Amino acid sequence: METKFETVAKFFPLPIPHYIAKCIKDALNLPSNDPDSQIVGARKITYDLNPDGSYKSDKKTLEVLDRNGYVYEVTIKTIGKDTI
Repeated sequence: METKFETVAKFFPLPIPHYIAKCIKDALNLPSNDPDSQIVGARKITYDLNPDGSYKSDKKTLEVLDRNGYVYEVTIKTIGKDTI
C-alpha cells in the first residue's frame, strides 16, 4: 500500500522539505517522559509563498517553543544534491 506522500508525488512531485518539516514537527510534539526536556512543542509549518499564493521556494519554517517561553525558528530548505 502506498503512503499519502507516494500517491501525491505521482501527480505533484513534492520537494522533500515538506516531508522533513512534517517529521520534525511530529517528533517535537510527541509527549516526553523526560522531566528535563527543554522543548514544549512545535507550531505550524510556514511555507515560502509569493503574494498570489504560489510557491516561491521549497523553504519551510516552523516555530519551536522551549519551556522558558522562548520561540525558535527552524528552517528546512534544499541546498543542493549530494552524490552518495
